[in-house]
Amino acid sequence: MDDRIVVDRIKAKETTANGLYLPESRRQEHVGRVVAVGPGYRVGSGENQGQYIPLAVKLDDIVFYDPRNIVQYERPNGETLFVMKESNVLGKLSGEDSEDF
Repeated sequence: MDDRIVVDRIKAKETTANGLYLPESRRQEHVGRVVAVGPGYRVGSGENQGQYIPLAVKLDDIVFYDPRNIVQYERPNGETLFVMKESNVLGKLSGEDSEDF
């Protein structure tokens, strides 16, 4: 998998905390939880060959991602997962910040 991650999309909330309806254009559709992470970026040649630079994204991080250039995979149970390079990640939340999602 090298520099790729697998993301399980989080269903966008349809209402605000105050109960106001959010139109589809205002929902955050490209948000998900990281469920698998590759070993990282493969290092060039010489004595470092075969080593990896770890990814900044970790398991269970909440990520905001660019929907272009990703692979969509539908599991037999109907769940859809997205495989993407770490470079598709626009931002992430981790730790206590991710509990709201």
